[in-house]
Amino acid sequence: MEVQTAGDALVRPGQLLTDRSALSTVSRWTQAVAEADGFCVIHLSPGVDPCELTVDLRERGFRASPNHVLVGQPLFFGGPASRPFPADRIPLRHTRARSSATVALLDTGVAEHPWWKQSGWYGRLGREADDATEGEQAGHGTFIAGLLVRVAPGVELRVVRVLDGDGLGDEASVLRALHRMRGDPPAVVNLSFGCHSFDGKPPPLLADALGALTETVAVACAGNTASDRPF
Repeated sequence: MEVQTAGDALVRPGQLLTDRSALSTVSRWTQAVAEADGFCVIHLSPGVDPCELTVDLRERGFRASPNHVLVGQPLFFGGPASRPFPADRIPLRHTRARSSATVALLDTGVAEHPWWKQSGWYGRLGREADDATEGEQAGHGTFIAGLLVRVAPGVELRVVRVLDGDGLGDEASVLRALHRMRGDPPAVVNLSFGCHSFDGKPPPLLADALGALTETVAVACAGNTASDRPF
C-alpha cells in the first residue's frame, strides 16, 4: 500500500473521500472518481494536497477527508511501567448462549481453527475472509476472533478483511464495510485498529457511517498509542 505522511497521520496519496454533493466543486482537481456504498473516492490531479483540499471543502460545508491509512493495534503502548505478568483468570458466570448475538469483525481476516472450524458462521465465510499469511500482523484477526469466541462461546462472527498482513488498511475500505452492514446490522462491530487523523478530529464520513448503525455498539482501540493526540 502506498502511504504518505501528513503530520502524525498516514494517508493514501492523492485520494480524497467525500459524498457526491461535492463532486462539482472538486471537479477541477479530479482525475477520476469511484463512487459506491454511499461515498466517493476522488483521485486527485498530481500536486493536489488532499489535506489542504479537505480543509477548504469543510469550510464550505462539505463532508470530506483524506483517505486515512488505518493501522492494526496488537499492542498496548506506554504502560504499565513494570514488566507484564499473568493475571488470574476472571471467573465467568455461565449463561445460555444467544445464537442471535453477532459481532462484525473488521480485521486481517480469520484462519481455520479448531475452536470454530465446525461453526456455522465459519462455514459461511468465503476465501476473501481468509487471514493474511505474510506480514508482521498476519494472524491479528484470528487472535481477535479467539478472544471473542473464548469470552462469548455462542457468538456469531461476521468477518470482513479490511487490513493486510502488515496491519494496514484505509478509511475507504472501512466505510464500504460499515455501509454494507446497514441492511442487517450486527449487535457489535469490533475495530481493533485506528489512526491519527491529519487534523486530530474524527473523520466525518467515518463518524457518519458509525452513527448510521444506531443499534450497533462499536468497540474500538481508542487511545491505544498512549499519545495526547486523539487516536
